[in-house]
Amino acid sequence: MNEVTEVYTFGQNNYGELALNDNKERLVPTLVENCKDMNIISVAAGNELTLVLTESGQVYSSGFNEPGASSVINNSYASAHSSVNTLKLVEKLDKHIVKIYANNGCEHIIAISSQGEVFAMGYNAKGQLGIGDTKFTSTPTPIAAFTSKFVTTVGLSYYHTVFSCGDDLETYSCGRNDHGQLGLCHTKDITEPTLLETLQGKKVISIGCGQYHTLLATNLSEVYSFGRNDSGQLGLSYKVDSKNTPTKIEGMFSSKVSCGYYHSLAITSTGKLYSWGRNDSGQLGHPDKSKHFEPTNVKEFDETEVIDIACGCYHSLALTYDYKVYTFGRNCHGQLGNNTKISEFIPTQLKEIEHRKVIQVAAGFYHSVLLVSQSQEDELANDLKSLLNNQEFSDITFVVEGKRIHAHRCILMARSEPLQMMVNGPMRESYEESIVIEDVTYDCFNAFLQFLYTDEVPALRENDIDVEMVIELMSIADQYLVDHLKILCEKAIERNIKVKNVIFMLNEAYKRDMISLKKKCISFALKHFSEVIIQNDFLDLQKIILKDIFKNASRKGVFVKDVSG
Repeated sequence: MNEVTEVYTFGQNNYGELALNDNKERLVPTLVENCKDMNIISVAAGNELTLVLTESGQVYSSGFNEPGASSVINNSYASAHSSVNTLKLVEKLDKHIVKIYANNGCEHIIAISSQGEVFAMGYNAKGQLGIGDTKFTSTPTPIAAFTSKFVTTVGLSYYHTVFSCGDDLETYSCGRNDHGQLGLCHTKDITEPTLLETLQGKKVISIGCGQYHTLLATNLSEVYSFGRNDSGQLGLSYKVDSKNTPTKIEGMFSSKVSCGYYHSLAITSTGKLYSWGRNDSGQLGHPDKSKHFEPTNVKEFDETEVIDIACGCYHSLALTYDYKVYTFGRNCHGQLGNNTKISEFIPTQLKEIEHRKVIQVAAGFYHSVLLVSQSQEDELANDLKSLLNNQEFSDITFVVEGKRIHAHRCILMARSEPLQMMVNGPMRESYEESIVIEDVTYDCFNAFLQFLYTDEVPALRENDIDVEMVIELMSIADQYLVDHLKILCEKAIERNIKVKNVIFMLNEAYKRDMISLKKKCISFALKHFSEVIIQNDFLDLQKIILKDIFKNASRKGVFVKDVSG
């Protein structure tokens, strides 16, 4: 793996599971500083627990470490601490590990070495470690059942674990089984991996485990479910209470599944996302609180492709092909990363990370983890950024508000047709070594050039932007036909609508005919109508704006006297 990677965490941090050297929760994705040079290739999350796997085969962990529970760190530091708030090496797991598994509420982990050995450690009250007993162990213990088997993928939750030996076309399970979640045609707990005979001959390639249910996807995109179904999490029918044998979900085809405690997600071969089960916090991504007993398309992803998913206990994450992350569901500790603690019923893009290349998502009980790649494109952007305002290689200079900005004709010509005409066409400016730019601020034009060089403007990612500056930047983008920058400006403005600036934004939206911003501002104004209407400049709005506000208000059942004349 040649990529340089970073890890970001957010959400609950009571036990240091965010690996940020403290116990403060985070409402937005926050960089884990001490794993910058570890070459992380995979991440996993459990109940107050975060794991990372390095390219060299080492496993590091942070979070809950109280004896008798997860306690997976096992070094001299961790032995004296019930929680660890920074990533520490799992010293006893000294094999070359190639895969690690943890999920939603689990307090145990499964690790697979490069030699095919399968190790289990952590909480074991129901035999979920598969080592033949119910004793907790802080020592990585080989699972004897797989001595001569090759495990290809694993799914686990708080009390049970499911293993696929894909090459042998076999699936095994162990742990709690009171609702048939082991798929063994009975409801007895099992402490050793036991073959699911009804699935012999099926190659299982993806496994999701909820609190009391299990999902399996095969290489033929078939999806099977078993276990408890009180919230519809099996996706079979509202008439089915539970199933103790794997049952095919007719009409559902997927190669990637994931489960929260009581909800299920699946990605189709075309990248569409389906969800079913409990939705009281919006974890299904549907705009209602009702249970869904059958797979239902999450419409917000109809225009894109989902490539990875992860479920916390009551929240969900989805990663799209263009490396964008969407979150939805319960948000009591900021686990959605949207800088609030408000639950989301509609998948919402993580703006704070939208310019990063996210390659994997993971979710614990109330926290989330992202693996981010610093790709070659990032390095190129950094190199190009260093050229901007570098006099040594510059062949064109702009003068803005009396200040000089050194630039390069070839980059400007490649990025903007109007600039190409300006610096290399028949226009007078093309013959001059310096060009005076009027009616714009230095900071704004410099930000514009920075976008041309790097394809990003960091100021647009801030939670509290300078709205007037961004509107000026958008005007420059419009003038020089840089459409992508214009779109980024519009999104940044829409994210920052507040009572104190909504009237200003309304005026700008109508002045510039920004349809999306018009709708967002009016919707915001109606939600905060009692505060907006008492603003000093409310009645100074243009008549057409006031009429649109009152028209939309009446449609929503808000009736006020029309004072627009």
